[in-house]
Amino acid sequence: MENPNMQDMIASIMKDFEKFSQNFLYIRSKESTISPLMLNKEQKYIHQKLNQQKQDTGRVRALILKGRQIGATTYATARCYHHSVSHIGSKSMVMCHRQSATDNIFDMINRYHGNSPNFLKPKAEISKGKSINFKNLNSSYVFATAGGSEVGRSETIQFFHGSEVAFWENADNHLSSILMSVPDCADTEVILESTSNGSTGLFYNMCMEAHAGRSEYQLIFLPWHWHEEYVAHVEVDFSEDWLVYQKTHKLSTAQLTWAYIKNRNLCANNLEDVNKPSAQFHREFPATIHEAFAAVGSNKLIPLSNLLAKSIKKKDFQQGSHEESSMILGVDVAFGGGDFSWIVDRCGNFLGFNVNEKINTSDTMELVGILTRLIEKHEPTKVCIDAGGGGVGVYDRLAEIFSKDILELVHFSSRAANPKKYVNRRAEMWGLLGEFIKEDGYIVYNDTLLQQISSAEYGYNSSGQLKLESKDEIKKRLKASPDGADACVLTFAAQGNHIFTKVQLMVEQEEFDPFTW
Repeated sequence: MENPNMQDMIASIMKDFEKFSQNFLYIRSKESTISPLMLNKEQKYIHQKLNQQKQDTGRVRALILKGRQIGATTYATARCYHHSVSHIGSKSMVMCHRQSATDNIFDMINRYHGNSPNFLKPKAEISKGKSINFKNLNSSYVFATAGGSEVGRSETIQFFHGSEVAFWENADNHLSSILMSVPDCADTEVILESTSNGSTGLFYNMCMEAHAGRSEYQLIFLPWHWHEEYVAHVEVDFSEDWLVYQKTHKLSTAQLTWAYIKNRNLCANNLEDVNKPSAQFHREFPATIHEAFAAVGSNKLIPLSNLLAKSIKKKDFQQGSHEESSMILGVDVAFGGGDFSWIVDRCGNFLGFNVNEKINTSDTMELVGILTRLIEKHEPTKVCIDAGGGGVGVYDRLAEIFSKDILELVHFSSRAANPKKYVNRRAEMWGLLGEFIKEDGYIVYNDTLLQQISSAEYGYNSSGQLKLESKDEIKKRLKASPDGADACVLTFAAQGNHIFTKVQLMVEQEEFDPFTW
């Protein structure tokens, strides 16, 4: 007969994943030594977020967006093994993007099991690279590689771990099959982790839906600079772009040096400029969610780094006297289809500090009423309204209330004031916004606005005119319409008002939050 105290001790260990992992799970370190799994900062953060979700909902549905080699896969693998050996009648599955990764995870699980003490580990039948069956528990752990369309079909799975999901072949087919196989009940877990593969594909779409709060999944983001090992100690003469990057993300010199060296190695493969963080670096070692989905080789008209360097949280902002500065309102009108109307002001060299309103209404008169109150309160010299999306109706009604001298109906496709430089007025307004940010302009810190503005890409036509990608293309990538960005650029529609008066700036540098995007 087993010792009751021993049974109680085993039960206590099995309930505590952290105690279980640091005492009984062994990993192969980067130095090729075998050592206990001591959770690092990133792994502890994942653990806390998953446990909180399980406490709140009874189950886990999570997307983990990560940089390379920070331990997310190791954590998910350990959690899955712990689940398999601590539950009776449970089936767990892991699927990787390629066979070599599947083999690595199998070896990791086999190492966990082989190094566990006999009093803890259940008897197992092991089929190399395919499955581990824990007969006494009637539980199993199955290994699979993305590729075939039938993987995961006709199964009942209590714990699913998808690794490097953004790089799966047949991702739609796999997940539709697998997620249908996970019961919609308590004590089930789905963990999908990956580095970014750009702003397309199923993983990207799921991350954007989760970030917008339109999904049962939580999005867990891990900035690269959390990883304690990502430091280097050599002397580097940093460019202004790298110094802005350091200031934006509050990096130590050792962290910045590591980032510079890693970026230099990545740029050697794709011929990008080493004097600033490349899109490839942002994707593989993101500091923000938005950076993770940067498109390699893309031309961002207004880079995220520029915006972050010139953005200020409203609570930290004190504007000085601006008696000589006139206010311009940009109004992007949208009725229905999940789009929002948005109103933003520009006053002096500040954008969005007095007015930044996102409005969800399909009622023209309601929007007119909101604009009427704002115009009466702030007395802007110009109110620039997008002619699309119902803007003509808003303009006509406001023209019955206010002088047409302050109203301007803007057609984005109309001729630019500088047609030699810009293909149309939309491209020109975006170009002026970019110049504003690059020079002495400041923008209110709003995660949605910054995401939208920094997403727009540009090119040139055969005549050398700057052209902007279409709104539909931006919307497709963002999974939302860039209404706020359009409101911002509309403040540059009024002729002559792109020349702005400087206003005194008094602000304490805000703490940057990497989890907003």
